[in-house]
Amino acid sequence: IENLHIIPWRYHELEYLLYRQGFYVENIYTDFVQNGLKPLYYLLYPFFWIQRRGKEWMSLKRGGMDFRRINNVLFSNEVLFGKDLILKAVNVKEKGQSFGCFKKAGIKKFHCVSA
Repeated sequence: IENLHIIPWRYHELEYLLYRQGFYVENIYTDFVQNGLKPLYYLLYPFFWIQRRGKEWMSLKRGGMDFRRINNVLFSNEVLFGKDLILKAVNVKEKGQSFGCFKKAGIKKFHCVSA
């Protein structure tokens, strides 16, 4: 029997849900990297690169979200060619700390904005 999941989360959704619970995704691993699709990926890479850079540029030009970090994750070999995604998440939320303001040192992915 195949290993089926009830809810197949996309990476950015899973990262957001972990973040909401006080976790920071430190690294991404896979248990198996399939090499069969790599030639097709390298053939289409110029198109992916143009689309990716155009989206980043337009977003920054309009003052929107910076997509560079998430695009680096989504276009990594682990996410594109891996069979099962394994995340190493670290709990960074201290007891009694409000959502979104994680004060442990070394985390520059998300910033706390004080109102």
